[in-house]
Amino acid sequence: MLKEGILTVKIEEEEDICLQIKEWETTLIGYIIGDNPYELEMLEYVKKVWGFVELLQVLYHDDRYYIFKFCNIAEKEKVMQAGPYFYGNSPMILRNWYVDCERDADMFSQIPIWVKFPRLPVGYWSVTALTKVASAIGIPLVTD
Repeated sequence: MLKEGILTVKIEEEEDICLQIKEWETTLIGYIIGDNPYELEMLEYVKKVWGFVELLQVLYHDDRYYIFKFCNIAEKEKVMQAGPYFYGNSPMILRNWYVDCERDADMFSQIPIWVKFPRLPVGYWSVTALTKVASAIGIPLVTD
């Protein structure tokens, strides 16, 4: 359809891309902060570090992120649960694939981090106190 000189196409998620969603739901998107290894280097790295799962494919996207395709959702979840990961000294950020991730400029603008409070007195180790302390630097997700 041509509207105001701009060609637009309406895509119905249910009808037009549901097979693609099913195809890519076993996929993680990864980004290395401060580093950009070649595709083959990344493949060797994940074979070594993720040797406990079956990885089908590693692809590099021109926007400096990697696409990791697994044989099933359970394998993908094993990798997510076993993190965090580092490539050398650089953190590797992993996200689940979603339909518009290639167009999402903010895909890696917020990242989860693990924070330790080494000299925090034991009296402050409750979930409530830890949540308040952690909220000084961001939005707390989990405490342990």
